[in-house]
Amino acid sequence: MTLSASRPDFAARQTAHTWTLVATTLPDSAAAESWAGRPETGAVVTFRGLVRDHAPGHTGVTAIDYEAYDQVAPQRRSQLAERVRATWPDVSTVALWHRTGVVRLGEASVQVTVGAGHRDAAFDAARFGIDVLKACLPVWKREHAAEGLEWSASGVEATSVEEAARAWLSRHGVGATTDGARS
Repeated sequence: MTLSASRPDFAARQTAHTWTLVATTLPDSAAAESWAGRPETGAVVTFRGLVRDHAPGHTGVTAIDYEAYDQVAPQRRSQLAERVRATWPDVSTVALWHRTGVVRLGEASVQVTVGAGHRDAAFDAARFGIDVLKACLPVWKREHAAEGLEWSASGVEATSVEEAARAWLSRHGVGATTDGARS
Protein backbone atom coordinates (compact mmCIF):
# COMPACT_ATOMS: atom_id res chain seq x y z
CA MET A 1 0.00 0.00 0.00
CA THR A 2 1.34 3.41 -0.93
CA LEU A 3 0.28 6.40 1.12
CA SER A 4 0.44 9.87 -0.38
CA ALA A 5 1.60 12.03 2.52
CA SER A 6 5.13 12.29 1.15
CA ARG A 7 4.17 12.70 -2.53
CA PRO A 8 3.61 16.31 -3.61
CA ASP A 9 0.79 16.07 -6.18
CA PHE A 10 -0.25 12.51 -6.82
CA ALA A 11 -3.14 11.62 -9.08
CA ALA A 12 -4.24 15.07 -10.18
CA ARG A 13 -6.75 14.69 -13.00
CA GLN A 14 -8.44 17.43 -14.97
CA THR A 15 -10.87 16.95 -17.83
CA ALA A 16 -13.46 19.26 -19.35
CA HIS A 17 -15.96 18.39 -16.60
CA THR A 18 -13.95 16.91 -13.71
CA TRP A 19 -10.99 18.20 -11.70
CA THR A 20 -9.79 15.89 -8.96
CA LEU A 21 -6.64 15.89 -6.92
CA VAL A 22 -5.03 14.82 -3.70
CA ALA A 23 -1.98 16.94 -3.01
CA THR A 24 0.10 18.54 -0.26
CA THR A 25 -1.33 21.94 -1.23
CA LEU A 26 -4.62 22.97 -2.77
CA PRO A 27 -4.97 25.53 -5.52
CA ASP A 28 -6.79 28.72 -4.58
CA SER A 29 -10.55 28.20 -4.54
CA ALA A 30 -10.92 30.94 -7.15
CA ALA A 31 -9.15 28.65 -9.64
CA ALA A 32 -11.86 25.99 -9.28
CA GLU A 33 -14.64 28.56 -9.39
CA SER A 34 -13.24 30.10 -12.57
CA TRP A 35 -12.80 26.64 -14.13
CA ALA A 36 -16.38 25.65 -13.15
CA GLY A 37 -17.95 28.74 -14.73
CA ARG A 38 -19.17 27.95 -18.24
CA PRO A 39 -21.69 29.58 -20.56
CA GLU A 40 -24.33 27.08 -19.34
CA THR A 41 -23.45 27.62 -15.65
CA GLY A 42 -25.83 29.72 -13.57
CA ALA A 43 -24.41 28.76 -10.16
CA VAL A 44 -21.07 27.72 -8.72
CA VAL A 45 -21.00 26.40 -5.14
CA THR A 46 -17.78 25.75 -3.23
CA PHE A 47 -17.40 23.97 0.07
CA ARG A 48 -13.95 24.39 1.61
CA GLY A 49 -13.31 22.44 4.83
CA LEU A 50 -10.81 23.90 7.32
CA VAL A 51 -8.86 22.38 10.18
CA ARG A 52 -10.60 23.48 13.38
CA ASP A 53 -9.32 23.63 16.97
CA HIS A 54 -11.28 20.61 18.22
CA ALA A 55 -12.37 17.14 17.20
CA PRO A 56 -14.42 14.46 18.94
CA GLY A 57 -12.51 13.71 22.12
CA HIS A 58 -9.81 16.31 21.46
CA THR A 59 -9.29 19.96 22.32
CA GLY A 60 -6.50 22.25 21.30
CA VAL A 61 -6.08 20.73 17.82
CA THR A 62 -3.27 22.62 16.06
CA ALA A 63 -2.93 20.53 12.88
CA ILE A 64 -4.01 17.34 11.17
CA ASP A 65 -1.67 15.03 9.28
CA TYR A 66 -3.57 13.44 6.36
CA GLU A 67 -2.59 10.28 4.47
CA ALA A 68 -4.42 8.83 1.47
CA TYR A 69 -4.38 5.35 -0.03
CA ASP A 70 -3.31 6.29 -3.54
CA GLN A 71 -4.13 2.99 -5.26
CA VAL A 72 -7.82 3.59 -4.48
CA ALA A 73 -8.30 7.35 -4.00
CA PRO A 74 -8.02 8.47 -7.67
CA GLN A 75 -10.61 5.95 -8.85
CA ARG A 76 -13.01 6.86 -6.02
CA ARG A 77 -12.76 10.59 -6.79
CA SER A 78 -13.51 9.97 -10.48
CA GLN A 79 -16.42 7.66 -9.63
CA LEU A 80 -17.84 10.27 -7.26
CA ALA A 81 -17.61 13.06 -9.86
CA GLU A 82 -19.44 10.82 -12.35
CA ARG A 83 -22.09 9.98 -9.73
CA VAL A 84 -22.66 13.67 -8.98
CA ARG A 85 -23.28 14.44 -12.65
CA ALA A 86 -25.50 11.34 -13.09
CA THR A 87 -27.63 12.28 -10.07
CA TRP A 88 -27.91 15.97 -11.00
CA PRO A 89 -27.94 16.21 -14.83
CA ASP A 90 -27.91 20.03 -14.47
CA VAL A 91 -24.36 19.80 -13.03
CA SER A 92 -21.71 20.46 -15.65
CA THR A 93 -18.50 20.58 -13.58
CA VAL A 94 -17.23 18.90 -10.41
CA ALA A 95 -13.93 19.58 -8.62
CA LEU A 96 -12.96 17.29 -5.70
CA TRP A 97 -9.75 18.17 -3.88
CA HIS A 98 -8.15 16.82 -0.70
CA ARG A 99 -4.85 17.64 0.96
CA THR A 100 -2.30 15.26 2.39
CA GLY A 101 0.53 15.90 4.79
CA VAL A 102 0.36 18.32 7.71
CA VAL A 103 -2.47 20.86 7.46
CA ARG A 104 -2.38 23.60 10.10
CA LEU A 105 -5.23 25.13 12.08
CA GLY A 106 -7.38 27.32 9.82
CA GLU A 107 -5.97 25.92 6.56
CA ALA A 108 -8.13 24.15 3.99
CA SER A 109 -7.94 20.36 3.92
CA VAL A 110 -10.71 19.59 1.43
CA GLN A 111 -12.69 21.36 -1.27
CA VAL A 112 -15.68 20.52 -3.43
CA THR A 113 -16.73 22.90 -6.21
CA VAL A 114 -19.78 22.29 -8.38
CA GLY A 115 -21.00 24.23 -11.40
CA ALA A 116 -24.61 23.80 -12.50
CA GLY A 117 -27.28 25.52 -14.50
CA HIS A 118 -29.26 26.38 -11.37
CA ARG A 119 -28.49 26.99 -7.68
CA ASP A 120 -30.62 24.16 -6.27
CA ALA A 121 -28.66 21.53 -8.18
CA ALA A 122 -25.34 23.22 -7.35
CA PHE A 123 -26.07 23.37 -3.59
CA ASP A 124 -27.46 19.82 -3.42
CA ALA A 125 -24.64 18.36 -5.50
CA ALA A 126 -21.94 20.13 -3.46
CA ARG A 127 -23.43 18.83 -0.19
CA PHE A 128 -23.67 15.34 -1.66
CA GLY A 129 -20.09 15.65 -2.95
CA ILE A 130 -18.51 16.50 0.41
CA ASP A 131 -20.60 14.02 2.40
CA VAL A 132 -19.95 11.11 0.04
CA LEU A 133 -16.27 12.09 -0.36
CA LYS A 134 -15.79 11.88 3.41
CA ALA A 135 -17.51 8.48 3.47
CA CYS A 136 -15.72 6.84 0.53
CA LEU A 137 -12.27 8.41 0.14
CA PRO A 138 -9.59 6.35 1.91
CA VAL A 139 -7.96 9.23 3.79
CA TRP A 140 -6.66 8.87 7.33
CA LYS A 141 -5.96 11.71 9.70
CA ARG A 142 -3.71 12.03 12.72
CA GLU A 143 -4.70 14.94 14.91
CA HIS A 144 -2.08 17.11 16.61
CA ALA A 145 -3.81 18.13 19.85
CA ALA A 146 -3.08 19.18 23.41
CA GLU A 147 -3.30 15.49 24.37
CA GLY A 148 -0.64 14.55 21.78
CA LEU A 149 -0.88 12.81 18.39
CA GLU A 150 -3.77 10.44 17.77
CA TRP A 151 -5.25 8.79 14.69
CA SER A 152 -8.87 9.73 14.07
CA ALA A 153 -11.42 6.98 13.45
CA SER A 154 -12.76 8.74 10.33
CA GLY A 155 -11.70 7.30 6.99
CA VAL A 156 -10.89 3.88 8.43
CA GLU A 157 -14.27 2.43 7.40
CA ALA A 158 -14.31 3.96 3.89
CA THR A 159 -17.11 2.50 1.77
CA SER A 160 -17.59 2.31 -1.97
CA VAL A 161 -18.82 5.40 -3.80
CA GLU A 162 -22.06 3.67 -4.77
CA GLU A 163 -22.77 2.46 -1.22
CA ALA A 164 -22.09 5.91 0.26
CA ALA A 165 -24.14 7.59 -2.50
CA ARG A 166 -27.16 5.30 -1.99
CA ALA A 167 -27.05 5.89 1.77
CA TRP A 168 -26.87 9.69 1.32
CA LEU A 169 -29.67 9.76 -1.24
CA SER A 170 -31.86 7.61 1.00
CA ARG A 171 -31.20 9.78 4.09
CA HIS A 172 -32.02 12.93 2.15
CA GLY A 173 -35.12 11.55 0.40
CA VAL A 174 -33.63 11.83 -3.06
CA GLY A 175 -34.43 9.07 -5.53
CA ALA A 176 -34.32 8.47 -9.23
CA THR A 177 -37.42 8.39 -11.41
CA THR A 178 -37.74 5.89 -14.24
CA ASP A 179 -36.24 8.37 -16.74
CA GLY A 180 -33.10 8.85 -14.59
CA ALA A 181 -33.97 12.33 -13.35
CA ARG A 182 -33.86 12.93 -9.63
CA SER A 183 -37.09 13.24 -7.71
